[in-house]
Amino acid sequence: FYFAVFGLLIFSVRPLGHPERLVVIPWPIVLAFAWCAITLLWSLDPGVGARRLILTGLVIWSVFIAVRNLTFNDTVMLIRGVLLLMLVVNWITVLRFPEFGTHQFNMEDDKQLVGDWRGIMMSKNIAGALCSVTVLFFLFGGGKIPMWLRMGVVVASVVFLFFSQSKTSGIMLGGAALIALLYNVF
Repeated sequence: FYFAVFGLLIFSVRPLGHPERLVVIPWPIVLAFAWCAITLLWSLDPGVGARRLILTGLVIWSVFIAVRNLTFNDTVMLIRGVLLLMLVVNWITVLRFPEFGTHQFNMEDDKQLVGDWRGIMMSKNIAGALCSVTVLFFLFGGGKIPMWLRMGVVVASVVFLFFSQSKTSGIMLGGAALIALLYNVF
């Protein structure tokens, strides 16, 4: 997910024509990252620390690129693109690799989770939360996205949410959608 967002952000700022758009992190943060990288030299497990540092750097760089270069509408469209990509990948995982895309008996202590969809996510609850956010992003304020595509994404997300059996995400989606509907009506 993080790499998908980062890749789409890099693509969206068109760095070949404007490479300066990639130099967005303030020097104090760069200095702090340099210090963190140096401390890996005496770390007990530098591999874990390096992975965490790379992921943190990727997230911070993504945030700065988005804030400094993208408009609000561009940012929302980018988020929609990533949510749609994750939904498609989750569906493909469940349909093509069900032994990985669903919770299995030998992987969990809780036998009630067996068969719940999770896609490429670590658990059904993460997949459910992603589906709920996807529904909200495509249901409200779809902008220039054709209605048939928006409703298709909403239906695909709701179906995946149902099969994930993530009850908390389902309840939160219902509450958030009701509040958004009331806000838009009044």
